[in-house]
Amino acid sequence: MTNDAVLTASADGSKLMVKFTNNTGEKSMTGAYSEKRVAAGAAGSHAISGSWMQDSLSDMSDFARLNVIKSTDNGIQITWNGQMVDAKFDGKRYAWSNDAGKTTSSFKKLSDSEIEEYDHRLGKLTDVSTWTVSADGKTITLVDFDKLHGTKSTQVLEKQP
Repeated sequence: MTNDAVLTASADGSKLMVKFTNNTGEKSMTGAYSEKRVAAGAAGSHAISGSWMQDSLSDMSDFARLNVIKSTDNGIQITWNGQMVDAKFDGKRYAWSNDAGKTTSSFKKLSDSEIEEYDHRLGKLTDVSTWTVSADGKTITLVDFDKLHGTKSTQVLEKQP
């Protein structure tokens, strides 16, 4: 099993609490988040039926928050939880090592401070992400467009000492 989750709907049905374990990396990652209901399920359906949007991430394993990002000669190397990709900014797909989902990623350099990443699983485009380094180099804003679910998320990565 690669993932396990417990979903609990609030008494009024407006919130969904999710506690998860993700075993796709070197270590099992645990965490919790909440979602808010954006559309009800069909009449008589289970309490968790319907459409939900992630609201907040309240907990995540510390090691799961760590990404190691290195510049390489005309490329990038990213390591996260035992998985790694070492890619060039040439538009070719590069496989992530130790990834049960068999993700491939391609990268395009847009400027000295911005790159675009295209992720594929089983040959299908799953995500398009833009990474933008701040002028002071202390943060990276990562905007991800999830092509499978039609959603957008934004993360701010803080440079660690």
